[in-house]
Amino acid sequence: KLPFFLSRRDEIFDQYQAANLKCLDVTNQGEQHCSPVRYRAVLHTNHPQDVIDKLAANGVKTIVPVETWELLGELTSFPNAVRLTQETVSLPIYPSLTQDDVQKIISYLK
Repeated sequence: KLPFFLSRRDEIFDQYQAANLKCLDVTNQGEQHCSPVRYRAVLHTNHPQDVIDKLAANGVKTIVPVETWELLGELTSFPNAVRLTQETVSLPIYPSLTQDDVQKIISYLK
């Protein structure tokens, strides 16, 4: 089932990207044999709680992928990590999502 799961996650991520959702992604510059694993679809937003609340009102559970309290060490040493705890939301990307589910999630964010 793993190949299907990975493929389905890629498809969902691609749909989020095609809908112009600002999901964080990696580039493969100079690395021809590397490809991302779509464990999460991390949306960049200046208003993460608004996104979480809006999706929750429509029955979609989302989370902040990493919260500030989870960062180890002095926060001033990790300004980018701290910023990401304040500007990201993990969107559903699990393989059992139907096409209808994905389109609804996208529509709620438009």
